[in-house]
Amino acid sequence: MPTENLVTINLPGSKSITNRVLICAALAKGRTRIFGWADCEDSRYMISALKALGVRINFKFQILNFKSNLKSKSQINYLEVWGGIDKLRLPKKSIYVGNAGTTLRFLVTLLGLVAHRQRQNTSNLSSTILTGSIRMRERPVGDLLEALVPLGVKIESVKKNGCPPLKIQSSKSCLIGRQVKIQNLGGRTILNGGASSQYLSSILLSAPYFEESSEIKIQGKLTSRPYAEMTQEVMQAFGVKVTNKNYQIFKVPGGTQYHECDFKVAPDASAASYFMAGAVLSGKRVQLPGLKLDAGGDVNFIKILQQLQPSARFKASKIGLDLKGGQGLRGGTFDLNDMPDMVPTLAVLAMFAAGRTRIKNIANLRLKETDRLRSLATEIRKFGVAVKERPTGLEIVGCPDIKKPSSKITVETYNDHRLAMAFAVAKLILPGIIIKNPKCVAKSFPDFWQEWKKMQ
Repeated sequence: MPTENLVTINLPGSKSITNRVLICAALAKGRTRIFGWADCEDSRYMISALKALGVRINFKFQILNFKSNLKSKSQINYLEVWGGIDKLRLPKKSIYVGNAGTTLRFLVTLLGLVAHRQRQNTSNLSSTILTGSIRMRERPVGDLLEALVPLGVKIESVKKNGCPPLKIQSSKSCLIGRQVKIQNLGGRTILNGGASSQYLSSILLSAPYFEESSEIKIQGKLTSRPYAEMTQEVMQAFGVKVTNKNYQIFKVPGGTQYHECDFKVAPDASAASYFMAGAVLSGKRVQLPGLKLDAGGDVNFIKILQQLQPSARFKASKIGLDLKGGQGLRGGTFDLNDMPDMVPTLAVLAMFAAGRTRIKNIANLRLKETDRLRSLATEIRKFGVAVKERPTGLEIVGCPDIKKPSSKITVETYNDHRLAMAFAVAKLILPGIIIKNPKCVAKSFPDFWQEWKKMQ
């Protein structure tokens, strides 16, 4: 591709990978170094929680000489995590995670594990509260709590509604004669797969430290399957292999341990989607260093973009991913069950596409930072674009010739980082749009607006 008008974007590390690696590093005995980690609100909440549990985490910055696939002689910010299951204790103070859903869900099983082991080593009961923002206290985790019970982990929803705040208490003992018997963790359980794959990941990440092996049977279809694959890949990097049968039955060996390692976090493909969308809408050429075309997960959004705009060009290079926008957009029908975070981006592009765009099988978006289906429908209507909110999706009739409104349109973000970044794409065509609370992008991409200036 020609190099004129090339826009090079500095992507953050994946927060999804970062939080998975942090859980493994907290459990692994010894030192783990995490390079390219996502320095954002969600990861900071995870780091704060793990420190409260007794994990030592240092922020490092120095010139390093790397081997293998890591750059040599580079100045790099990285995390140094000194972990080990024996170091972890329930904190006396509550753990607050804001609106970081991934952080809270991953911590649920970990805290249950810590409480269990703590009870084995002391006769004193202790407890802690895991909580978050007002919205976080409305987001259910009941399916996860129910699935943990057969595995020996019992965590209480304080308000008995399946939502945070959650109370984690060191395991109650059962007195038999003069002996105290504590149930081993592990065994078989059934998990609803339709709400969030994060529930499955929560169990998988801590299950190697259960005394017995665990088998999780998925009820229904597993949503966001690529994120379950991501969890398995991270666990394997730490030395534990998860087996699964058609993503319906997952097995984790018990009584095992993670080993310390150096881990390089890949760029955030979800963050990349806004720049990909900006390229196809504006015709610009964008370069995304470090992003691999065959990485899977949200990188597969490229396939959606190719259907929307067949004239767009995508190319993998030694540097990363190169893409050049073409002309025009056309609607279609898209199942985004495996890529729910891409829905806001696609919905905004659909506003400018010829014909009807149907986005389906995404009911779980109602449980995100906001009810994303309702919020998207509400904000898209402000542009005079017809949209129908379905129980499990959206139907948008695009208008390729959207005219600049006579008055400025203010887009409400509902404190949802993905809505803010998605509607930034529309600003390339309608620069007068006002996006409320733009700082909410700090949840996953603090430098988003700085990078987005390159697209304007």
